[in-house]
Amino acid sequence: MPQITPLSVDSTTGGEIYQWSRPGGRQVQLVLDINGDTPGDVAQNIAILQAAFDTTKTRYNQPIRLMFVGYNEAGTIEQSDTVLMDVAYISGFEGSFTNYYHERLALTLEQYDPAMQADGYTTTALDWQDALTGDCLVRVSKKGPIDNFGITSTAGGNTGICMVKGINGEYYLGGLFTDLNGIAGADNIAKYTAAGGWAAMASGVDSYVYSAVVADDGTLYIGGNFDNAGGDAAANKIAKWNGSAFSAVGTAGASDLVQSLAISRVGHLYAGGAFTDIGGSGAEKLARWDGSSWNVVGSATALNAIVYSIIPDPWGDGVIIGGSFTNAGGDGTLNYLARVTVSGSTYAYTFANVGGTAAAVPNGYVHTIYYDETLGRMYITGDFTAVGSVAAAGICLLYTSPSPRDRTRSRMPSSA
Repeated sequence: MPQITPLSVDSTTGGEIYQWSRPGGRQVQLVLDINGDTPGDVAQNIAILQAAFDTTKTRYNQPIRLMFVGYNEAGTIEQSDTVLMDVAYISGFEGSFTNYYHERLALTLEQYDPAMQADGYTTTALDWQDALTGDCLVRVSKKGPIDNFGITSTAGGNTGICMVKGINGEYYLGGLFTDLNGIAGADNIAKYTAAGGWAAMASGVDSYVYSAVVADDGTLYIGGNFDNAGGDAAANKIAKWNGSAFSAVGTAGASDLVQSLAISRVGHLYAGGAFTDIGGSGAEKLARWDGSSWNVVGSATALNAIVYSIIPDPWGDGVIIGGSFTNAGGDGTLNYLARVTVSGSTYAYTFANVGGTAAAVPNGYVHTIYYDETLGRMYITGDFTAVGSVAAAGICLLYTSPSPRDRTRSRMPSSA
């Protein structure tokens, strides 16, 4: 296929690695040469292409997927794997013929996701900054340089553990730190505002924040080892932030660490960790919050050890979990990694192998799960040396499937 040319734009706030780049930074140009024996042939070929790009639809409803391979500046050597790019048509088919037998059209397209940037897809001219002035967070800009994302604190022991983006462009950083950037109350949780600059969130929390997730309504949920978040005696190990204050999630917190949080595609919050009870539900290691109460997942003792990571199930309405557990749900083949499937409105749970086969079972702890929605690939990291019969030293591309972009997620119930 023709080579794709990224359209360069200046770096701006809003175009960095932790953010969706602005529309101008996601535009690419695709040059098409259309030939024909007669002007009618050329016109017909252009019409076929117009129908393929479906220019009558609004931008993000167009079913266009391109394959991109980056080359060196000479255009002779491949410099990247093939990247699948979902794009939307902007312009290029407009105007009249310039040649009745050979027409060249330069289409401008916009990527759904910033799968590639205007700079850096070749091997030339990337600049890296060696000395940083702050600690606990590093940002890589789209043109290569690294910085501390506005953090100037150099206090020993500061640790950033989790980061998530809010619906209004703000960022939330959780970890173990006190008075980040010298800001009173920026303790273990802090916010980078959409306008720029770090700020406290009330008086913060009193200990580690291990996980954070934002619901569709903008509510931030955090899990960790803290107690009495926002002065709420029930906000132990898990809490929510409404934009001005922390409060409990339900009538009681968790008995022990909450190390992972995720919101399923039907809008339910899942919490995983080392707890033996959360919210008085009796749920151990994994629980579901439906907007008004905590629920046992499967059975109270379905998991026998810590859940370190949770992601929404890309192919269903449940979640995928990783941790140090074995025999999930009583199944002797489900060690360290499991797919938690849901059936019916009563939430009858089943624990299953990811991909439906025992070949996806690691032989050691799983600490992190990541799913790439663009390419439909799942990755795991942890303390394993093999996944099934495949040697894997702590990291593995576990499963590949078509990206489920047509699935939508409901919002968390408003009572959340």
